[in-house]
Amino acid sequence: MAEDKVKQLAGYAGILDIAGVKGDEKTTQLKGAAILLDLDWPSNYIDAPMCRRAVVGLIPRYEGYMSLLDYRKQWWAEDNKRKAEIQVC
Repeated sequence: MAEDKVKQLAGYAGILDIAGVKGDEKTTQLKGAAILLDLDWPSNYIDAPMCRRAVVGLIPRYEGYMSLLDYRKQWWAEDNKRKAEIQVC
């Protein structure tokens, strides 16, 4: 399991490199991803806002697909507000 986590984090780090994420943001993203993997979240559900929330303790343990639905319900408005702000710019 630990080896799988290391591989997943290395892959995520590679994505961050390709995206040009650097410095503190990259550190936060990797720390958040590690926390989420420890909470049993599937790697394909992990994204940047989720990593930021995980670092401050806002993400519960993954207990099946309903966990993802609960997460989306809780954070939908904030995530879509950010998307709308980005589109306006």
